[in-house]
Amino acid sequence: MTFNAKLILTFVIMLSIPPLTSATEKLSIDVMSDARIFAQFDQDMPAVVSYFTESSEIDIVTFYSNIYGKPLQNETKREHLELTFANIQHNIRIIISQQDKFRQVDILVTLLKN
Repeated sequence: MTFNAKLILTFVIMLSIPPLTSATEKLSIDVMSDARIFAQFDQDMPAVVSYFTESSEIDIVTFYSNIYGKPLQNETKREHLELTFANIQHNIRIIISQQDKFRQVDILVTLLKN
């Protein structure tokens, strides 16, 4: 097979592989039902959503564990609980911190590196 034939074959294969997230497809990031969202940048990667909730830390951890499975990492830093998850296409980092009577939840979604 010539170099040009290999190049054309590689290009055809690349075109046949669907993108991870299409340009028209909006990434959906789940939030608690009582979420008061104050930052939402989920049109592009990395995607970020930040919100306040009255839910307990345990309820938040349970909510995201039910969606993403068991956290790969669970660490407390400076009174912030940081959870790390991964699914087929994304790394998901969730940081939970106490803010008076509320919990602040910050979610960062990045593409999984191959």
